[in-house]
Amino acid sequence: PTERLDLFGRGVPRDEPLVEALDHRFDGSIVDVGQRPLRDREPREDLRVREVGEVLLGARGARGERDAVRGDRRGHRRLGRAVAPTSRIALDLDHLAATAPHVLLHRALHDALDIPWALWRGVLPDPTGFGTLLRAARHRSFADRWFVPVPESLRPLEWRNRLANRLIRDIARTQNVPIPRPEPVPLDRVDVLVDWARSSLQVSGRAWIGTSMSLAVRICLAAQQRGVDLDGLLFFGGGEPFTEARRRSVEASGAQLVPHYFGVDIGQVGLSCTAPSEANDLHLLEDNVVLIQPGLRKSDALVTVPDAFSFTTLRPTAPKILINVESDDHGLLESRRCGCPLEQLGYGTHLRQVRSYGKFTAGGATLLRSDIAGLLENELPTRFGGGPQDYQLVEAEDPRGLPRIELIVDPGVPEIDGDALRQAFLDFLARSSPSADLTRGLWAQGDAVQVVRSVPRWTPRAKFPSVVSKRRSS
Repeated sequence: PTERLDLFGRGVPRDEPLVEALDHRFDGSIVDVGQRPLRDREPREDLRVREVGEVLLGARGARGERDAVRGDRRGHRRLGRAVAPTSRIALDLDHLAATAPHVLLHRALHDALDIPWALWRGVLPDPTGFGTLLRAARHRSFADRWFVPVPESLRPLEWRNRLANRLIRDIARTQNVPIPRPEPVPLDRVDVLVDWARSSLQVSGRAWIGTSMSLAVRICLAAQQRGVDLDGLLFFGGGEPFTEARRRSVEASGAQLVPHYFGVDIGQVGLSCTAPSEANDLHLLEDNVVLIQPGLRKSDALVTVPDAFSFTTLRPTAPKILINVESDDHGLLESRRCGCPLEQLGYGTHLRQVRSYGKFTAGGATLLRSDIAGLLENELPTRFGGGPQDYQLVEAEDPRGLPRIELIVDPGVPEIDGDALRQAFLDFLARSSPSADLTRGLWAQGDAVQVVRSVPRWTPRAKFPSVVSKRRSS
């Protein structure tokens, strides 16, 4: 059957030019997992604009910062702003309930429904903590402990967030939903997580922790330093790329990382394959989103992203109604047989090597952040020692306004040759792109690239970014 999304009911003005241009059709009803197999659906025509071409909406356009366009990228027409002024995204209970079946399925596939679990996620305004707890509560699974990586002493909360954090727990208790009290556990107290994992594994043999990829790596490294075997521990996480370097760090401790692909303004996008071809092999949730790859080339940069993702949300409860919106992510999209249960349920499309193509620009060089991540997480640790979270690139300016690139190295990495490390970075620029190679020629003549011994920075939501901008943060 053909269905039309209720755009007006989601707060989109009726005279919005983007809405007027749309004729939204797709084959198959919006269903929860298990209601109807997806494998028999016919291919669908993805959101074509009448007589003109595709709607093309960039990531900044989705936030109301740029106009939407339609037609091809060489001769487009502007359609006006796609959304209202930038605002926070609300995740309501209807949406949590609608996406809970995917969470149930994911945990069931990894035999993690009836084992102890804990959370190392933030409180509001970070939605990931309550989101994980409430989705799990939908199928009567409750966390033992809730650890918060960024305590209020480091990030004071607004009164409304502090009140909401308390009220949600109080209301949940009236419905016999026990939500643990958030316990502040900053990064330098990671041993608390190691102790919980060790005691849970001793009692039950299996356990899992919900956290980000980088925090999972931090737990595993701390366990290895203490000689604690994490065999039987699972990490369910997302929000950051699951790279081969991170996989090696996790598996060296005996644990296993189970990735998923989730966007705050998109919802659930992919679940990990149980027979993966590589670390970050996911099944696309085709009852949640439509994903196309129209390609991307920035007119102001010598950077082309032919496999850039554009998403359309299908759930009426989605945080935002998105129509062919670029997400700043790219990767490989393929249909292949793997034999895992997700394929048997009809999820036959795989996503691999999902990374952000957000640009890093300084001194005329334009680089893909995914390329930089490969340098910092793989090449430099292999050559100079350390792990995937011991190197970071900081974009800054000196007092004269000239660009300065600080190559941060964690003090825990054994003594290295700073000149050799700096040259390795310049060699990376040489093979990245024509504009980057041109900038390398300039930077190699001065002191624009500096090696700095310092603890790498983490975000307020306890993620580990490969690139940090001092100019933006200040």
